[in-house]
Amino acid sequence: MLINAAEHPAASLDADWYRRVRVPRPIYEELVGQRGWLHRIGIDAKAQNSPCTSVPVAIAARCLNVVLALAPAQIAMFANSPLEAGRVTGLKENRLTLWPRMFRGARYLGDDLLHRLPARPFRDLGDYFRWMFGGLTASRALPPGDACDYKNADVACLVGAPSLAEFLYAGAWSARNLNDGGSVRLAARSEHFVYSQFAQFLDARWRYRMPIVPALPALLRAWDRRAAWKRCSSRPARKATSRGARRARYLPMPTC
Repeated sequence: MLINAAEHPAASLDADWYRRVRVPRPIYEELVGQRGWLHRIGIDAKAQNSPCTSVPVAIAARCLNVVLALAPAQIAMFANSPLEAGRVTGLKENRLTLWPRMFRGARYLGDDLLHRLPARPFRDLGDYFRWMFGGLTASRALPPGDACDYKNADVACLVGAPSLAEFLYAGAWSARNLNDGGSVRLAARSEHFVYSQFAQFLDARWRYRMPIVPALPALLRAWDRRAAWKRCSSRPARKATSRGARRARYLPMPTC
């Protein structure tokens, strides 16, 4: 017998309900209005199961690869969402359908790419960050200041939708403030690297902070050096999430 423990079994997913219950935060204006996500498809709390643990930096990429490989089996063991919007879905776990539906109409190809496994396991943390922040990806909106709360920060969208890597290497970029529509010149900061850590939607991701924030040139050099993240004073922690098993459909690994 299954109970619908992972999401609300009867919550409406229609647009009117979504507009009434969604918290008015800048991040949601970006995701829906700027990026074209079908964000309301997860308003019934589909993606809320997110236990966290920490591992040594030296084996960070290996641990992430293991969690990603085991995710389908883990989800199969704990399947508990047969209902959606008050209807029987015919699935023991309908949350697996969340990300393909959410990103189906996304404006940027990279948004859909970042919920699909890359072509090969991550070699190291630099490999992971280049995949998440380079290639075909488009940077999320960024705060002009040093804000770290990604849900409540006053943010600006980079003109032309460059990747985060492209923006950081450029040093500055023209942007549009999401609150008032005004034009700003956004200066790149190492803090933007920390702020953007929630950009991907695989079955596991890294949560990290930098007690000592390195200068931007040092951070960028670390992207291209194997095992250089220790010298950047980062202390990442793996966040293992039951977000949904990946399909056996992979996209090429992009590089910066």
